[in-house]
Amino acid sequence: VKRSEDPHFEEYYLKQIPSTPEQIQTSNDVIQEGLYNMGLILKDKLEDFDAANMEFKELLERYPDNTYRLDVYYNLYLLCMRTDQVAEAEKWRGLILSDFAESKYGIAMKDPAYLDNLKQMGKVQEQLYAETYDNYLNNNNEAVHEAYAEMMRRYPLSKLMPKFMFIDALAYVTQKNYDKFKEVLKEMLERYPETDITPTASAIMKHVKAGRQLAGGGSNARGMMWTSVALTNDTTGKEASDKQFADIKSTANKPQVFVLVYSTDSIDSNILLYELARHNFRSFNVRDYDLEKMTFGSMGLLVVKGFANYPELISYRTVFDAA
Repeated sequence: VKRSEDPHFEEYYLKQIPSTPEQIQTSNDVIQEGLYNMGLILKDKLEDFDAANMEFKELLERYPDNTYRLDVYYNLYLLCMRTDQVAEAEKWRGLILSDFAESKYGIAMKDPAYLDNLKQMGKVQEQLYAETYDNYLNNNNEAVHEAYAEMMRRYPLSKLMPKFMFIDALAYVTQKNYDKFKEVLKEMLERYPETDITPTASAIMKHVKAGRQLAGGGSNARGMMWTSVALTNDTTGKEASDKQFADIKSTANKPQVFVLVYSTDSIDSNILLYELARHNFRSFNVRDYDLEKMTFGSMGLLVVKGFANYPELISYRTVFDAA
């Protein structure tokens, strides 16, 4: 056995030292990732703030232009605020604003009261979303757009932002501003590719790209995805007529979904999910249907997936109605 292949000899380890530019770059990437993740573990899991501070700063010292720089600045800001080092925290906030002004953190931290907003934002955001949803249902579209703009200004990192963007987009449909609708919906899908409303938004965008026209005008009905965003097969560019929905015949052999719409004020979504899962298990023991919950203000959706075609959906509906 060669000495370079035997771990008992130094040649074995010397052989593994990076020598080419590619190997050195790979080694540096691994070290940067390790320092960053170590800092996160020390900060979030072990709450050893001094050690986390050291790891983050070592990363910045050894690799000033590392790919984690924005997140390191942000974590150092949070560390300093948590340990009452306000002046030091302002230093990291300043670096975020100067070097990453257009990032999600940069936009959010333009407000000096960012941390106070962060602490209060959960309750405030939920209240604002409820008000926005009510405005949507009451056809107050300008208030919907204003609320979305306020969220972008005050809470751009909010977990509710996808829902605000979705309602903002839908409000443009009844205003017949289809270009703006597509613009906002496209931005939402790019920024939030994995949310509970992504499948719905993606399906709408897919139909729009296929040339189908949106049925605009009228009011923002409660069943917003089936009324205010109804899609037609009319590709002439004219407004949709009385026939707002795609012809079932044209989609009968394609996968279908079954949707239950309910009020979250009067129905417990978890109980509904349990009961429907139990119904499916008892009635269709050779089939496995996927269930997905969605919530839009006071409206809840429970989506059943797994129907290969329209006849399968009708069969399921027949059994469901007879239960």
